[in-house]
Formats: sequence, structure tokens, C-alpha cells
Amino acid sequence: MTYLLQFEPQFIFYAAYHRQKWNILIHSICIPTLVWTVGVWLSNTGDLAPSLSVAKFLPAFNGWAPEANGAFFGTIIYLAYYAILEPGAALFMTPIWTAMYLSEGWFLATVPNANVYALYVHIAAWVVQILGHVVFEGRAPAFTESLWQAVVVAPLFVWVEILFALGYKPDLVRKLDVEIKKVQAIKFGTAGKDK
Repeated sequence: MTYLLQFEPQFIFYAAYHRQKWNILIHSICIPTLVWTVGVWLSNTGDLAPSLSVAKFLPAFNGWAPEANGAFFGTIIYLAYYAILEPGAALFMTPIWTAMYLSEGWFLATVPNANVYALYVHIAAWVVQILGHVVFEGRAPAFTESLWQAVVVAPLFVWVEILFALGYKPDLVRKLDVEIKKVQAIKFGTAGKDK
């Protein structure tokens, strides 16, 4: 259980499957896309807690007002978990996920067949990621070993990789890179195709 509350071992596991720069780029695009499409579907729940009155804090846009729907609660749960794992990353991530939550609900409310479009985009994002693993990493995706990593840790991984590229916590980057190479050597018999 403590593993689930520790950033470094989860990041190392996930990163061992994602070291090639093109595959990281693919995931940096596709994982937020997957999160967004699921958010569109979760917006179908409607307002689950009218007493929260999210709409009081955020203005209506083009006839749609924010509500405490499934996407709202999903966003809160994910960000709370990420704040436990890596508070700085979660803080920087919050405005982006808030914008995603708002756009998910607006998209569902204003675009005919929004759920169908979200399905097409969702499937395409999975296909592109799997191809990225086969072509660039030469190995199966992390979800074949841990669905938790694919569904829960992946969005944080992508965001932290972007932050690392921007200079966030360089000492941690060096430390993690050493550990990632050790895990790759054990799992795959090699340090893998590196960045």
C-alpha cells in the first residue's frame, strides 16, 4: 500500500517503459487526450452535487454552466492523489486540468454526438500509443504489466516529464535516471533505447 503513496518507485516503473523521446512525445499528446475523452463521458452524469454550486464560482459559457459532474469529481480525485505523490507537479497541473474539466463539459453540452467523437479520438490515442511502444521502444506498453500505471500514473508521468524537460528538480532527474536504467537492465536485459 505504501508503494501507491510514493512517487519515485511509481515513476521509475512507468519510465522504464518510456525512455525514447518520440514515444514520450506521443504519450505527452495521447495521454491528456485520453484523460479528456474520459472526462467528456464522465460529464454525462450531470450535476451529482447541486449543493456544491460549482456554477456560482465559474461563469456560464455559450449556454453551458460548469457543474459538479463525474468529470469534476474525477479531476478532484486525481489532483488530490497527485498532490500526495508530487505536490509541486500537482500544483502546476491544476490549472491545466481545470481547463480540461471545463472544456469536457462544454464539448458534451454543445457538440452533437460528442460521445461518439470522444470514442473515436480515444481509440485513436490508444492505437498511436501502442504503435509508439512497438516502433520506438521495441517492447510492450506498461499497461500489460500494470493497469494502475496506465490509468492512474500515466497522466502524472507525462506532466512530470514535461516539467523535467523545463528544468524542474534536476537533482531528482539524475537520481531517477540511474534507477530507471537499473530497472530496465533487470526487466529487459538492457538500458533500453534511451532519450
